[in-house]
Amino acid sequence: MSSITQDEGIPLSFIGCGNMASAVVSGLLSAVSGSSADELPPKYSIGKIYARVNTDSSAKNLKSTFADHAAKLTVLRTSCAEAMDKAEVVVLGFKPYMVQEVLEQPGVLDALQGKLVISLIAGVPVEVIERCLIGSSKKSSQRDKLPHIIRVMPTLGATVKESMTVIQLPRETVPQDDIELTKWMFSQVGRVKILTQPSFDIATTLLGASIAVTTVLLDGMLDGSVAEGMKRSDAREIAAQCLLATGRLLLEDKDETPSSLREKISSPRGVTIQALITAEKGAIRGTAAQAIINGTQHTKTMSSCQRCRHSKLKCSGSQPCDRCRRRNKECIFDDKEKRVVVTESYLDTLRRAAQAVEETDLHESMVASDAGLGPNMVEAPVSERNLDTADSVDPVTQREAPSFFLRNRPNKRRRWLYLGTSSTWSFNIRAASIIQEHLPGVGTDEDNAFSLDGDAYNFSWKHVGPEEKPDLSRLPSLDFAIYLTNTVKFHLGGLLRLFDEEDFLKQLHEFYAEAPEKVGSSRLWYTQYLLVLAFGKGFLNSNKTLGALSGSEFFTRAMSVLPNTSELHEEPVLAVEVLALIALYFYCLDMRQTAYSYIGQALRIALVDGMHTNIPVVLLGEKLTERCSNVWWTVYILDRTLSSAVGAPISVHDDDIKSKLAPPQQSSQRSATLILHVKLSRLISQILNELYSADGSLEASYLSKIRSVLRRLASIAEELEGTINFKFKSSLETLSKGATHLRLLYHQCIILAIRPLLLCLLQERLKSSSEGNETQSLTASIRDLLQTCADSATKTLAILSALTENNMLDNFLPFDLEFASSAASVLIILDDVLKLVAVGPSVKRRGSRILSDMKQRGSVPAQLRQKELDRLNRLARRLSDRRLSNISTGGRPQFGSNDRPQTVSGGAVQDLQYPLDSNGGTASAFDPRLENSLQDQGGSIGGVTSQPFGFSSPTQTHGTTPLDLISPDLAEHFELSQEHMLFVADQLNADADDALFFSNMDFTGSGDMAGTGGNWLWSSLT
Repeated sequence: MSSITQDEGIPLSFIGCGNMASAVVSGLLSAVSGSSADELPPKYSIGKIYARVNTDSSAKNLKSTFADHAAKLTVLRTSCAEAMDKAEVVVLGFKPYMVQEVLEQPGVLDALQGKLVISLIAGVPVEVIERCLIGSSKKSSQRDKLPHIIRVMPTLGATVKESMTVIQLPRETVPQDDIELTKWMFSQVGRVKILTQPSFDIATTLLGASIAVTTVLLDGMLDGSVAEGMKRSDAREIAAQCLLATGRLLLEDKDETPSSLREKISSPRGVTIQALITAEKGAIRGTAAQAIINGTQHTKTMSSCQRCRHSKLKCSGSQPCDRCRRRNKECIFDDKEKRVVVTESYLDTLRRAAQAVEETDLHESMVASDAGLGPNMVEAPVSERNLDTADSVDPVTQREAPSFFLRNRPNKRRRWLYLGTSSTWSFNIRAASIIQEHLPGVGTDEDNAFSLDGDAYNFSWKHVGPEEKPDLSRLPSLDFAIYLTNTVKFHLGGLLRLFDEEDFLKQLHEFYAEAPEKVGSSRLWYTQYLLVLAFGKGFLNSNKTLGALSGSEFFTRAMSVLPNTSELHEEPVLAVEVLALIALYFYCLDMRQTAYSYIGQALRIALVDGMHTNIPVVLLGEKLTERCSNVWWTVYILDRTLSSAVGAPISVHDDDIKSKLAPPQQSSQRSATLILHVKLSRLISQILNELYSADGSLEASYLSKIRSVLRRLASIAEELEGTINFKFKSSLETLSKGATHLRLLYHQCIILAIRPLLLCLLQERLKSSSEGNETQSLTASIRDLLQTCADSATKTLAILSALTENNMLDNFLPFDLEFASSAASVLIILDDVLKLVAVGPSVKRRGSRILSDMKQRGSVPAQLRQKELDRLNRLARRLSDRRLSNISTGGRPQFGSNDRPQTVSGGAVQDLQYPLDSNGGTASAFDPRLENSLQDQGGSIGGVTSQPFGFSSPTQTHGTTPLDLISPDLAEHFELSQEHMLFVADQLNADADDALFFSNMDFTGSGDMAGTGGNWLWSSLT
């Protein structure tokens, strides 16, 4: 710009001059013509302004609009390069889809060399503009020609010099003079603010939404005013002036906030507060917030490559992007700039069709309104409905699944038991039953190895009527009660919010001051008090006798004074907290079905009271609103957990829940734990809804759905690791129990997602073995999926083992026991039964040691889980003995032979195990009986054969003490493998593209999966 003299001024060229660019031109011309030359800094005087447009009609409109400034503004219809060549400052004002079309034209890069380029293009980063300018060239000479680019986003307010312009903080290579010039230019049309790139993306949405969304609200208020009898013009003037005054008040007084303004004008029983309550009932606040969130997310994906956008991950925008470069993947950006040529008659046809659709929708909406139905509830014609009848079932793909009901033990009034599909208990029974079917001579004596609800503990109580006085004897002192309360808070506070601590302690002091009066006025609170004592004693675990449960006496007393259901609705928040405590305690007693019933009751009271909605703070106050939110999300977590534990479908879908969650990194450590717990529970909802069916069949859509789950896992892993590192990691402390639980739950989600596939493979392999058929080899992607399951199970046991060694394993709550049992059972199936993944004995012993430790500390449920796993182990050994016997007598090799080859030499059997690679090939042989020697040589990691994949390896515990594993470096040892999830998802995607046929498959023994069904499981090279 140094070549431009003061008299000439700085020439500007606008490439594209739509509404936004025209507003900036109008503001600049007005500023220049309305000020004397003495008022402008000499080097910032504006010279000729050029506006390059595409069509003659646009040129005509611009000339007409700026007729008074014809000497200053020249409208061009030349090439973009010619228009750019005329100026020292070039403003890009065209639409985002035109970026490639404009910037890749011949001569553009040369015309822009060394100049200042101001981009008004929304959602297009500097990296994308540079990529379009230099194309695929990597020559340094091309990069040296790149201009100095600054991203700017003004508003339409520039026309009246009231724009709020945000500037993205430029790179260090951009000269300061260019930055100052940009600031000055846009300060002529309003306010200017410089922001970093993340804030700039948010501001881009906020700038547009502040006008667009506000005008929608303004239209509604004008309609209401007209409906009440005011002229629209008068209402418009009044509302517009109020908006203008609101903006000035917020800008001129830094201490003023929107809420403080509302409080100033909301008088008691006034019209303003009534209008505000009506608006809040319409969820106006949440809708406005979601508008900004959705707009910002769209901004992030506008310039993302296909892989990052598909995985819902942030893309750097470079070519290739950082993520694709790290993973050595092809980086492809959509060719959004492609245009098609159509005739005007075709466009007219589309317009008429759209108008017809709108008229049809309007008619249906009016008919629905007349019928008392909502606009989305118009009944479809019978021929268009999706009828679920026997005639519509495809006999080829829909197979009759056998009953998933188990005969109960003799002398039980309940004659049958349903085996829920997602339950770990059910998984163990089904796996054992499938194996037992294929083992001749195995009787039913094994059936009693599985426990039922009520086998662990036996409790009974007598209900105390409302006229009877509750028992107030044998209660702890106030100090000990506070100690027990703090114990419960320590164990549950981060993961679940089962009671409001401040209110509970206040009521606790009142109770010890006047106990009879307190119990008489609030028996429900007394129930909560007894439950908290029961939990506190249970956590302290003072009685280690097997079969006795410390604190259970307080639980039975609580159940005896629990008010009836009709009374619970009188104090809904407290009632939900009490029912959630009861549900969790029954879960601790290994009574899953009873716990599920109580959490269902808590969930329905919460729904009836609207806790699942975005409760307006103005109605209930901040404290009660926060309490409702905490108890709602606690019930939500327990409902998802228990639905998975009993194998029941999700009863309340996530789309029906409107309660909002704050970003975890902006919350306290305790709140962040709860928020992340909720997000993982949402993932459990997705898994239960999409990957499990009521009849236990593995549907044809399983492959595409698990890809979606894996990508969601990758997204959560990124957020989980970031939050844990930011909120929990410290050089002065070990990793918190809350963060450890989140990691364990993450791995449990992986196991839960892949478990249906294990039963399918188990059924198919055993069936092929019994019929003497040769087993087909698995596709590489399916084997990667199974390895992922084994990795998560191994990491789960390693974390729990580390917690055990440091006395941090939770013996009372059921979560650690569930994690251990689930991990141990899938490893038995994968290694001992299916022979698909090599798992060393040390890993299996680790699971047994965890359960033994719990048993020694008095846990009866741990003893029951151990019996179930022992049964699986016994059946697996019998199956292995039978397989070895068949081979030694010259029979056909049994299941697993194609994926884990065996060789017979001189009558001696050698079981060789091969690690799986990402291409479905094999690596060096591995014998599990040589595990210890191989481990000493670094041949295996954590008892699982090392992986040749390009992502993280399994847990490495060799040479590491348990104390090291729970240090702040735990994330390094047990990383959540975001890249791993994406890799496996990509592999599944590739297999889906190659698949010729999909069909519903079931693992129940009724369908023929080895024939035409389920080709995506098997490799074509069999």
